[in-house]
Amino acid sequence: MAHRFGNWAVQRCLEAASTAEERRKIVGCMRGRIVELATICYGCHVLQKALDCEEDIRLAIVSELLLGDFAQTLVNKHASHVWSKIMELSWTPPAPPIFAFVNKSLKGKWAALACHETGSLVVQHAFENLEDSAKDGIVDELLNQGPSVFSEVAKSQWGSYCIQHILEHRSDKHRQLTLDHLITGLLEYATNEQGYKSVTKALKEGGQDTLDKVVKRMCEPVKTYGLILLSLSPAGTYVLNSLGPCSLDILSAEDLAKDFPLRDIMPGMPNCQKSSWQANLFALSDH
Repeated sequence: MAHRFGNWAVQRCLEAASTAEERRKIVGCMRGRIVELATICYGCHVLQKALDCEEDIRLAIVSELLLGDFAQTLVNKHASHVWSKIMELSWTPPAPPIFAFVNKSLKGKWAALACHETGSLVVQHAFENLEDSAKDGIVDELLNQGPSVFSEVAKSQWGSYCIQHILEHRSDKHRQLTLDHLITGLLEYATNEQGYKSVTKALKEGGQDTLDKVVKRMCEPVKTYGLILLSLSPAGTYVLNSLGPCSLDILSAEDLAKDFPLRDIMPGMPNCQKSSWQANLFALSDH
């Protein structure tokens, strides 16, 4: 089952078996080795094929995965495919409470999982395939554990994909919570090489109302120097340019104009005209 070529033979046997009893005998040979098979390259293919079998066979596989430290399988690059397959399964009602158990066991750990290269894929797959009752607990841990936890996820190379996924696919309530975090810490996220992706995703998915909120936040007096930092940051420049015509509203804001000439604040400004936004800010400093 763990052999490069042998795994194909086992998969074909599962397909060719004419009765459920024959398939049970094949899967019975895996008993006690489910976790091992899930975490190796070829073994995980056999398990995914076995999960296409009868419900009692599926349940036996899932139960053995849950017996040990299954959190380790969630961050294993091979076992993550097995978990993704499990999330896609449909069950005859009432479905076994697999993810109620998973949620309870991983309480307080979902943010860390979202920031892991493989764990992030598992979280995103959960968002796409689980019932709302099963995934609301995951979303809650990413959004309702305070700004520090949200910041950790949003500025993570892998966690940022989970935040973008919430903005694109989750409920209005969850999108609003995410947007509140992003607007509150707009300068922090817009100038971060990972965080800016969530800001631009919010602008893309949120419509005019979101755009207005972002522009209003940028025009606040306390944000004036932040705008300069945004214009000098590669990530921030991308966010500003994505505002389109609304960027003119920011440039013409009365409070922004009061703080020039910019050369007194940013001596290096003449050398930073790499975007239309930077050029406009520099031109404004001459008035």
